[in-house]
Amino acid sequence: METDSAGAHTGAATGGVLIPRSVHDLREERDRAGEGIGDRVVDVLAYPASCVLVVTGLPGAGKSTLLARVVTPGAGVAVLDADLVRARWAVRAGRIPYRVYRPLVRLSHYGEVARALRGPGAVVVHDSGRNPILRRVLVLAARRRGSSAHALLLDVTAQQALSGQRERGRGVSTPVFARHHREWRELLARLSPWLDAGPTLASAPGGFTSCVLLDRPAAGHLGRIVFADPVPGQSRRPQSGEK
Repeated sequence: METDSAGAHTGAATGGVLIPRSVHDLREERDRAGEGIGDRVVDVLAYPASCVLVVTGLPGAGKSTLLARVVTPGAGVAVLDADLVRARWAVRAGRIPYRVYRPLVRLSHYGEVARALRGPGAVVVHDSGRNPILRRVLVLAARRRGSSAHALLLDVTAQQALSGQRERGRGVSTPVFARHHREWRELLARLSPWLDAGPTLASAPGGFTSCVLLDRPAAGHLGRIVFADPVPGQSRRPQSGEK
């Protein structure tokens, strides 16, 4: 069923399926702090078949893990994950420090994104959150394709992100992480007008059609991200006089 999803403070999607249309704060820890409204457990996020989805968060937040679990890449869905590109280059580089071949990783990642955007279907891009230029380019690219751009933000604490880096056995330096964390908090602060306004702002910032915020519990409940036209499970709203 289609949920009435305008505004930041939307309740749970009917049947656990959310069709994002604006800013949706699904963070469960926010609810437990008494700041949220209603039951927002979402099992499925449903997007248009040819959209661009930017998935962003701190290093170690769990973006790659989430994408691997809930998105099925295929002929109609391209998943561009910079961490996977880095892993491929690490095999080639051997003992060469990452800082030496980092530019090659970025160029390879951007090249894969550009090729995917020239093709049909949905494009899912893993973003570190530190590159606003990339996000603006993706929004413009989505418009040129005649489709929409959406953002999925995985919001975790610094401690959770650092723990995630330890678990994967790879992390960034303390100064780099500090910059990531500062810029991430600034990004969330820019969302405050939408989060505070409730249903009065039926749009998302930065040219995005929608923006969904998840924390670790909400991400754990998410089972799938689907891309299809029409959206699976979408139904016509009852007209006046219908039951």
